[in-house]
Amino acid sequence: MDQQTFISALRAVARQPQPADGMERVEEQTRKYLQPEITALEEAAKEALRAIGTEAKKNVRGEDWNLIEEYIERCLQKFQSVFELPLRSE
Repeated sequence: MDQQTFISALRAVARQPQPADGMERVEEQTRKYLQPEITALEEAAKEALRAIGTEAKKNVRGEDWNLIEEYIERCLQKFQSVFELPLRSE
């Protein structure tokens, strides 16, 4: 969805006095508009998690990647929760 289509969809909501489904419509249009960025961010987080996993498997003495893996996993879960993405395992 391009920016003009996004703004037009939001304008339709803005022109209605307190529409009952206004928040849902705004949320839906925002999700559609941001979908390419949402997908890219989700994939980047998964890629980072895979790279961290690869480093962790090397078992380098003095390196503990558990905390880092846990942090990225939590970020991904929060991200998926915020944007109501399906939780996909890889």
